[in-house]
Formats: sequence, C-alpha cells, structure tokens
Amino acid sequence: MDRATWFKDASISGQKISRFKILRDALGTIPVVVSSAGKTVVIANTEENRDEIEVYEAAGPKDAPASGMRLKIKGGTFTTSNNIQKSPMFGGFFNADKTRAETLSFTESTARAESLQCFYNAAIAQNPRLQYKNISKAVLQKTANKCKTGSTTLAQAYSMDVSWHQSSYWIAQALVKGKYINSTYTYHRDDTIMKSIYAAKGRAYTKNKISILRDDKWNPGDFWAVKQGVNVDSEFKNHDTSVEAVNKKTERLFNDKKVIGISLKKVNKENKLKIKRLNHSEDPREVKAHQLSHVELAGKKGFFSAKQAYVYTRTGIKAVLADKSGNVGPQAIEIVLTSAKGGQAGFDIAIIPAAERHLGAHNIANNKTAVNITGAIEQGDVKTINKFWKMVETVQKSPLCKDRLEDKVNEAEFKQQLKATTKDRIHSKYAQASILNALVKANGSNQDSWIDWVINYAGSTLAESSVYLKAFQES
Repeated sequence: MDRATWFKDASISGQKISRFKILRDALGTIPVVVSSAGKTVVIANTEENRDEIEVYEAAGPKDAPASGMRLKIKGGTFTTSNNIQKSPMFGGFFNADKTRAETLSFTESTARAESLQCFYNAAIAQNPRLQYKNISKAVLQKTANKCKTGSTTLAQAYSMDVSWHQSSYWIAQALVKGKYINSTYTYHRDDTIMKSIYAAKGRAYTKNKISILRDDKWNPGDFWAVKQGVNVDSEFKNHDTSVEAVNKKTERLFNDKKVIGISLKKVNKENKLKIKRLNHSEDPREVKAHQLSHVELAGKKGFFSAKQAYVYTRTGIKAVLADKSGNVGPQAIEIVLTSAKGGQAGFDIAIIPAAERHLGAHNIANNKTAVNITGAIEQGDVKTINKFWKMVETVQKSPLCKDRLEDKVNEAEFKQQLKATTKDRIHSKYAQASILNALVKANGSNQDSWIDWVINYAGSTLAESSVYLKAFQES
C-alpha cells in the first residue's frame, strides 16, 4: 500500500479502523500479504518495528517517507510497508479485475458469486482454522483445483465485493462445522458433472412422459459437492427410469454424503446464518396443500389499466400474474409470489404445463403464440377478438372472480377499451384471461391441484422436487 492509503482508515464490517492499529495487532502472529501474487509473511513483533510504525504514523501523510516503513520480517530480513497489499485484514481489495458489480449482468454476477462459494468451500474444508482476514487470492488458488466452475475463473469470482467474500467465508465455515463437507470433496457448478445430474433428471421425466421440470425447480442446488472417488454418471446410470427413482437415488447419495446439492443466498449477518435440509422424505412438509380462493382480472381504472391479474389461496397467499419484461416477448408472463417463500414460475415452463396436467386445458397459447395473437387483435381480427372477450366474460361471470362490480365490463365496453389500449397490455391480459378461463371452468379439486402445483413449483417445494441443502440468512 502506498503512503496515502496507510493514512486512510480501513472499512472492516462497516467500522472504520486505523490501518496502523491493524498492523500493530498483527505483529508477531498474523501473516500479511506482501505481494500481488499473495505471498504472506509475519512482521516481527520487535521494538524496532513498533518504533518504525509510530514514527511513520506521527509524521503524517505529507511528511512520512514515500519509501514506506522499513519492517523486519519474523525469521527473515526486511520488507517495506509499500509491499503490503490491501488484503481483507486491511479493508479488502477483492475487485481484482476492476469490474464493478453493478456493471455485471444478473447471470454473470450469480455465476461469480456461486463460483466464489465453491472456492471458499475448498479452502476452508482444507484448513478450517483459516481466518477471514488471511484470505487472499493465492490462498484460494491452493485448493482451486477442487472447483470446477465452468467458464467462471477464480479471478472473476474473486472480484466480487467484500460482502460476498464475507458471506462465502461464513457459509463455508458452517458447512464444515455441520460436517456436510470436508477436504475430500470437489465442487461443481456449470460443469459436466453438474449437467450430468440434471440430464439424468431429464431422462426420468421423459420416460414418465410428463413435462420436464426446470432444473432449479427439481433441485435448486447452485453447486454440487461430490465426494472424491464417486462417479456421478455411474451412480445415476440405472436410476433414471422414473422421477421417483431419480429422486430416491439423489436422496440416497445425499444421505451417504456422496453427492450434495447446495443452494445459497447471501448472508449479511453471521449470527443469522442457517443451513437447512429441504425436500427430504423424512421431513414433514412445511406447507399444507394450497386451495384456490378467488381470482381478480380487471384493472381498477379500466379493464386494461393494470398489467396484472391475481390469484389467491384460502390461506391468504396472493400470487400475481404479470408481464415482468415491460414489453411483448417470449417468457414475459410469470407468477411472483408475495408470500414469505417468494419465488416465481414462468408462464411457458410452469403455468401452462400445470394447466395441461390439472385443468385439462391443452390449447392455452404460449408466449410465442400469444405474440402472434396480440398482433391479430391489433389488426382487428374479429374471430380472435371475440375469443378474447368470451374468455374475459367467462372469468368475470364466475363466482370465483372478485373483481369489483364497477371494474367488470360488458362486451361493448371491453371492445372499446381494447381499441384504445397498448400492445403490451393486450399481450398481458390475453395470457391472464386464457389461464384464468381454464381455471374457473375446472372443477374444484382440479383448481386446487393447479394452484398447489404452481405455488410449490415457485418455491421449489414440489413433491417431485429432490433433496438439497439451503444456506441462507434467517429474517
């Protein structure tokens, strides 16, 4: 660190601390990083070194020698304070490739954060006594060969901000203390081993002739810990005959601590960190079966005034069907739960397959088809417009629809408002009307089955979801 940096306080867990104090506390015991390559040394706890620090600090940022403090290394020769790197113990310096987190896409940021957890797991499992303040890129590099993180490099993962490094350290420590991982594990994210696990799931669904559950809804593992010596392909080879078979195999491997899917959320407070097993056959289900209460379709300032529609359960969970993209395009419609569980379910990959499975509705337009339908409506296609109206009429006449009387429309009002609205609102409302039309026309038990499946899909808590560990911060 240069002279100017030494005279600026370090920010450690939100607190400002003098870098000179940190250095004094480290004398004789704590290694400090003295090169960009991550080499660490212990500065000797001698009167000579203490005097050097005191004189340098007293001189102030203008008068202190630009050459830095000349400090004797324990058991060695001298180094200068200019060689000491701004490592975590001095306030962190993770942004190694100068990439600001806010400039990264969500996908790239997620890949780096999940990969960073893999690198921390490997390092902490190898040396559980490793302290956070002694973490450096060189330290993580020593066990990086145990991490297969696809196209994400250690340098990219290491560039995440200090909050992700703290979270990764705490979670790795908790996984080791909980005896979920140790030095005999390798970690896999977006590599051939992780993909082979989800491929086995895909084959099982195909053999059952049912819509394939999206990978993260079958198992939300952001990465997988695999015991060294375990051949994942061989383990799953003869257990992809059905969804039940692949789930049983996943649970057996989990129980034997051979293959473990791990999902993580950022932890900002170590004392709030929790590791939890989910979707295990021996655990009681956390939620009762959801039952449909009612639906809302119309906007409050005209039928098309809102781009959302709502579905409610009898236990008060509110789910919103909304076009989250702000435009018209594939996969624009999704359901976002406002319950504590949260989560979302895409229109094409969850809501329509659930309708086909539980409502007997096989002609609901997917996003791609809905774009074409929206275009036809804009062009004034009478047949398509009439079909749109009939769906709206069916929903609003159903006792399940709780739109206010003043928000319901007759045919003339609907068609008049349709002419005046925008393409994205037509797209949203058509998709919502099509699914709610199928929902209100189904019998009660099938309605309940649909909403139960969709909500559990959103929360990755389906009966067909497989076991995994979740590392998260308790609210």
